[in-house]
Amino acid sequence: MIEITLALGAAKKAFDLIEKAVSTGQQASGLMDQLGNFYDAKDKVQEAKEEHKRKPNGAYGAESVESYALKVIQAEIACDDYESKIKKMFMAQGKTPLYHKMLRIRAEERDRRAAARRELLKIQREKLQRQRELKNVIIALFALAICAGSAIFMAAAAVG
Repeated sequence: MIEITLALGAAKKAFDLIEKAVSTGQQASGLMDQLGNFYDAKDKVQEAKEEHKRKPNGAYGAESVESYALKVIQAEIACDDYESKIKKMFMAQGKTPLYHKMLRIRAEERDRRAAARRELLKIQREKLQRQRELKNVIIALFALAICAGSAIFMAAAAVG
């Protein structure tokens, strides 16, 4: 289970560092480490949301499913607000093209990673299918051997 509170805390900490640096005159484009930390934390919030979709009745510790879902939604809203403010910081410094380029690259990388995950899942499914087929062939051969052995035994008993 992804701890949503920790992910949101990391996003807030990264945002606060970005906001403080920009307010002291630092260029938003010079804060790539903090931006990376923010987006890493934002991705963790998204993972928590996806986890909730995959396992709506999963293990949430002592809290209810509804409580966990509410935390996910609150974290998502907060991250969207932080991201909107970051965008405004870039815009205020005339770095809108840089921000849009970052968004485009982010979307491309997200798509690439999703395709890689799909490919990995496909390979895993194919491997599982081959294992099942091999198991079925072994069972069929074993059953054939038993049948052939039984037929030979019955033929030998009938002759003798």
